[in-house]
Amino acid sequence: MMNDGISFDVLESLYLMNVSLQKADLSLNSLSKHEGFDPAKIQRYSDWLKNVRAAANSYLMGVVQKAEANVGMSA
Repeated sequence: MMNDGISFDVLESLYLMNVSLQKADLSLNSLSKHEGFDPAKIQRYSDWLKNVRAAANSYLMGVVQKAEANVGMSA
């Protein structure tokens, strides 16, 4: 992170993480429609993925907000 705010690289990484996790969830949903895949198990993995995404975003956005608040205080 930079002293004058959150770098583009950090924001881009957060965005790409969310896009990737969303794609993974969509892929799981697609797989659950094919024979041989247990829809209940796939749903459980989808739920876990959503929980991981929420937890990661909560932590990461907390760090970003703290960094932005520190920038505001030093301005």
